[in-house]
Amino acid sequence: MKAIHTPTGQIVEAIQWTGDNFKEFWDFTNGSMKKLKGNTLGIVIKGSLWPVSIGEYVIRTNDGNTHVHSARYFEGHYEEKLADNKILQNGTA
Repeated sequence: MKAIHTPTGQIVEAIQWTGDNFKEFWDFTNGSMKKLKGNTLGIVIKGSLWPVSIGEYVIRTNDGNTHVHSARYFEGHYEEKLADNKILQNGTA
């Protein structure tokens, strides 16, 4: 999904780890990940393995940086951007 960082207006690509979307995560990270204990994934960010727990989001900025955010942080600071450049707010466009 594409999302907008509401304080800055920066558009990012994002994915939430649900525990059931391994293939989508594999594609999003270009295979730079592995399964850790339980339902935790490890993704490679700048040469280090970062854990991603169920519910957390991974974002990729336009300059290629990758970050892991809790659901609470992501949902408080980002809004989903639809294909027609509308912003999804509270489930409605």
